[in-house]
Amino acid sequence: KEMLGCSEERIGSHAEDWFHRIHPNDRARFEAELAAHLDGSSRSFQSEYRILHEDGRYRWVLTRGQAVRDENGKPVRMAGSQTDITQRKQTEEQALYDATHDALTGLPNRTLLSDRLGKTLARAKKDAGYLFAVLFLDFDRFKNVNDSLGHSLGDLLLKEIARRIEACVHPTDTVARLGGDEFVVLLEDLADAADATGIAERLQKEFKKAPFELHG
Repeated sequence: KEMLGCSEERIGSHAEDWFHRIHPNDRARFEAELAAHLDGSSRSFQSEYRILHEDGRYRWVLTRGQAVRDENGKPVRMAGSQTDITQRKQTEEQALYDATHDALTGLPNRTLLSDRLGKTLARAKKDAGYLFAVLFLDFDRFKNVNDSLGHSLGDLLLKEIARRIEACVHPTDTVARLGGDEFVVLLEDLADAADATGIAERLQKEFKKAPFELHG
């Protein structure tokens, strides 16, 4: 109770008093893991899940335990421990994000793009009517920006370029940075080839529409 910022009276002694605080996306798995232990399918119980803190945020916890059974083998209570692993989970999630995203722009990197493209190709093989397209963009004379105005301004320009590309595509599409001034757009679930052409033209117009203003 103290781990969740709760007073003694805030949570009762019934299982449901705890279960209803578990994140909706985690509860079914948690209950299945617990049931597997209580019916004897697993020797011990262990589960990682999110549970609601009194401050309104979810904390990740690791619960380990073992059923205490009566002379007939019926479980009468659980004995074990609960550990707050929120920091560990956040570190793991950040490490995964860093491994799959470009540090400068926050866009998916080559690794994540390859994974999504692989899944898209697999779907296209199964469904002959599924259309997708890949657009490759690089920016001519970008080296001149770095050489004349400095890398910090060049980095800022790349961030702004990323935002403009994202504004031209659907949220379900993937905009990735391969490195340098090279970007790739993966367009999925297209109605026809004209959809891809239309987005390519929109990108051209977007970059012709107005110059980038960076630090004056």
